[in-house]
Amino acid sequence: MRILIDIIHPADVHFFKYAIEEWQKRGHKILITARDKDISLQLLKAYGFEFIRISSQAKSLWTMAYELVARDFRLLHIAKIFQPNVLTGFTGISIAHIGKLLRKPSVVFYDTEFAKLSNALTYPLATYVCTPDCYNGDIGRKHTRFNGYKELAYLHPHRFTPDPKIMRDVGIDITTTFFIVRFVSWEAAHDLGEKGLSYTNKIKFVEELAKHGRVFISSEGSLPKELSSYQSPLSIDKIHHLMGFSTLYVGESATMASECAMLGVPSIFIATTGRGYLNEQQMRYDLVFNYTDIQQDQAFEKMQELLNKHNLREEWFQKRERMLFEKVDVTEWIVDFIENLHPKTDRT
Repeated sequence: MRILIDIIHPADVHFFKYAIEEWQKRGHKILITARDKDISLQLLKAYGFEFIRISSQAKSLWTMAYELVARDFRLLHIAKIFQPNVLTGFTGISIAHIGKLLRKPSVVFYDTEFAKLSNALTYPLATYVCTPDCYNGDIGRKHTRFNGYKELAYLHPHRFTPDPKIMRDVGIDITTTFFIVRFVSWEAAHDLGEKGLSYTNKIKFVEELAKHGRVFISSEGSLPKELSSYQSPLSIDKIHHLMGFSTLYVGESATMASECAMLGVPSIFIATTGRGYLNEQQMRYDLVFNYTDIQQDQAFEKMQELLNKHNLREEWFQKRERMLFEKVDVTEWIVDFIENLHPKTDRT
C-alpha cells in the first residue's frame, strides 16, 4: 500500500509513530506531510521520519483560512505525484478535501467534539471518521468507533514504558515527588473562545505544588517571569518519560491530561470546554478531574486534596489497570483498519 499521512499537530506525530513503523516493516510506502506547529517538525526529526513541510501555523482566523487553502493546493500536488491508496490524518481537514478530489479513501481520526468549524470542514468530505467510542455525537454511516483513546496509540504498555535512565541523565530522581504543569497558547483553530488558568492562578498553583516537590512546566507560550525557573529540562521527545514518573498533572492541555491518565498519574484539567474522552476518564475510571475556567478555585481545592492523599500513585495504578483491561492497543487497531481497506493491494 501507499499511505499518505498528514501531520498538523505535535500530538499527531505520537499518534501515528508506531503505526508508521509497523507499516514500514510490512513493506508499505509511507509519505508524511507536515505543518510547522509548535514542536511537530522537531518531533518528526527526533523520531527519524522524513517529511515534506507544506505549511506553518497561522495565528488569526483569516490567516488560518489562507493557510488551509494553501496547504490544500500543496497537498493536492504532492498526492498526485505520490498516488496514495489511502490518505489519513488526525483532524484531517486537508486529507478529506484531497481524498475527495482524487477519489481516494480518506481516514480521519479525531476526538474533539466542540471543534465545530474544523469538523464541519472535514467530516462531510471524509470517507471514514474514526473516533473513540466515548465520542459525543453520531457522524452517520462513515463513523467508526474504536474502544480506546488516541493516547493509547503510543502510551499503551505494549508500546511504551517510562525509562528511569532518561530521568537520571537529566538529574531527576524518580523516587522523589515531582509534578507536571502544562500551559497552552490557545491559538489553535479549535481553541477559539477557550480559556484556562488566569495569570495569577498560574503562579498560585505552581507555588502550592512547589511546597510539596519539584515542578516541571511545559508551555506553548512564554512563561510568567516568576515561573521561568520551572521550565522542564527534558527534550521534546522525552516528555512522556517525565509524565510516567510524576505524581500529579495540572494543566490546560486535554491531551496531556489524558496522557498522564494513561500512565496512571492523577490529572486535573482546566479549560472552558470539556472532551468526551476526559469525561469518560473521570466518570468511568476516576483518573481525571475536569474543571472549567470559572471553576479554578474548585480545581485548586482538588489539587490540595490530592497532594495530601497517601498512596496516591498506588491507587491510580489500580485504576489504570482497570482501564487498560477494558481498552485496546490503538496502534494495532489503526494498522489493521487502514490495511483492511485494501487487503489485496500489493505491498511493494
